[in-house]
Amino acid sequence: MTTTSIFILINYAVIHLVVILLVDWALRSSFKKGKMYKYLRWLWIIVYILLAAVPAAATFLPEEKGSLIFERYGNMIVAYEIYICGIFLILSLIIALKHLFSGKKKKKGKRGKINVSRPYVVALIVSIVLGAAATSYGLYHAQQPVSKELTANVRGKDGGQDKEIRIILIADLHLSVNSHVQTTRKMVQLINEAEPDAVLLAGDIFTSSYRALRSPSEYAKTLRKIKAPVYAVYGNHDVEEKLFSGFAVRPVSEAFRPETMEQFYQASGFTMLADDIIEIADGDIQLAGRIDGSKAGDGTNNRKSAGELLAKADQTRPLLVLQHEPEEYEELAEAGADMVLSGHTHGGQIFPGNLYVKLACDNGYGQKKIYGMETFVTYGTGTFGPPMRTATNSEVMVIDLKY
Repeated sequence: MTTTSIFILINYAVIHLVVILLVDWALRSSFKKGKMYKYLRWLWIIVYILLAAVPAAATFLPEEKGSLIFERYGNMIVAYEIYICGIFLILSLIIALKHLFSGKKKKKGKRGKINVSRPYVVALIVSIVLGAAATSYGLYHAQQPVSKELTANVRGKDGGQDKEIRIILIADLHLSVNSHVQTTRKMVQLINEAEPDAVLLAGDIFTSSYRALRSPSEYAKTLRKIKAPVYAVYGNHDVEEKLFSGFAVRPVSEAFRPETMEQFYQASGFTMLADDIIEIADGDIQLAGRIDGSKAGDGTNNRKSAGELLAKADQTRPLLVLQHEPEEYEELAEAGADMVLSGHTHGGQIFPGNLYVKLACDNGYGQKKIYGMETFVTYGTGTFGPPMRTATNSEVMVIDLKY
């Protein structure tokens, strides 16, 4: 297992242990230690542990179809747990601080009878209701892609900017056990309605498994309907590997891209770029597509440096770089890139992840000029881990580029 996955599993276990203890405290404070308390206590603990174990079962069970069922519902359980645990922990902390600073003694209820005024019970009920509401919204919202329109200017030949091209940036389809082909159809419809000259797909087409996708031929048939050339790069999840709620549990040396994925890209009509430079817009614009910097698909993270890749580019023409992760901006700018287009961050996807992304990334989402170079990062259209979006949209980014 990787260090990251061990850290995530430990945190997962600790958070659930804290929630179990807090709920036990709430039940004990309301029912005392009568028969009702004992019954509810063990019922809660057993049900909660079984639900919490579903995502782990998907990770550690043999790679058979049975594990895909655990994975599908495990991801949705994690989605709910994120909010029920988070809300309950916050409310419990508020209650504890209130008792600590108020100096008031707790009221005693009658033995064996519930007292709904008990703050921890109220906090638990509120957490269950709000958690269910947030999860339901997130699951629905994730399947409703929208368009976002932006404009940009890059240097043209001899410094002129009298031409224009419409580019669409998409990323992070994350085709998986939780995917819906209807969402892919909506995405394709939005793309075609925008009438682009080219579509750039910034990786993570899959979620670390081809076998997990139901009816891959239906997805390929749908993606083939995009009425513009599609140029794509690989993301860190475009390999076959085991995940725990979206995070890899095996080292990079075991992450390989199967032939079935390559066949899918071909069937979908994608032109895959792996440290390649091609020409688009009738040769006016150069497009460089980079291999992913964390998982190249061959058990390594080897790829050409920005300087090595762009050394052969014509510096008199606009140079666009398509890469999965929004990184190495300084190196790319020094190598002559005019624009970098990426995905990967999902903008945080789930609140409060969006707050972390804003702090952790030079450009976590949107359009931003860095080192004099235009950078674009899209939310993407899919999800990884919990199949919901509460902080961001599923989107198709439309960029009108003047050059």
